[in-house]
Formats: sequence, structure tokens, C-alpha cells
Amino acid sequence: MNVYTVTVTGLDGPDPKFDAAGGALLFGVTVDQIKAAAAAGPTPAEWIKAMRRRANEAFAATGGEDLLDILEYWARVEHQAELVLLRA
Repeated sequence: MNVYTVTVTGLDGPDPKFDAAGGALLFGVTVDQIKAAAAAGPTPAEWIKAMRRRANEAFAATGGEDLLDILEYWARVEHQAELVLLRA
């Protein structure tokens, strides 16, 4: 199986931060779109809606209830890959 690597900081805290690869999985956009949006300003409202929809779909499919469940699900579905987390 392929791997999809995401770097994360603060995973054990209240506000984890993911790299562009993690953001792409959460929002359902490309890594390039994440990078461009980071330089442009606030997260687009339609991305927030998409993230909520994607979270609900991941939770329904897996029975999970946290961010890692979302990332793992979408890595499998969109990239046929196992999620590998790197803690920064």
C-alpha cells in the first residue's frame, strides 16, 4: 500500500497544526491550493463547509470521532494510501 505523509505539531493539544498535505485531506483540495490560500488570507468559507461534510462522511464510514480518523479515511479513499504522521 502507498503512504500519505502528513506533518503535525501540537497533536496532543487543543489546536493541532497540519502541513499542506494534511490540510488538503481535511478540506478536499490540492496541496497547491492550500499553499496559495495560506498566503492569501483566511480559509475560504466553502472549504470550511467541505471540511464539515468530509468529517461527517469519514465519521459515518469509520465510526471515528477525531481529526486522525478523518485524515486516515481520506488518505485511503483519495490516495489508496496509509496515513503516516510525522510529529514536528
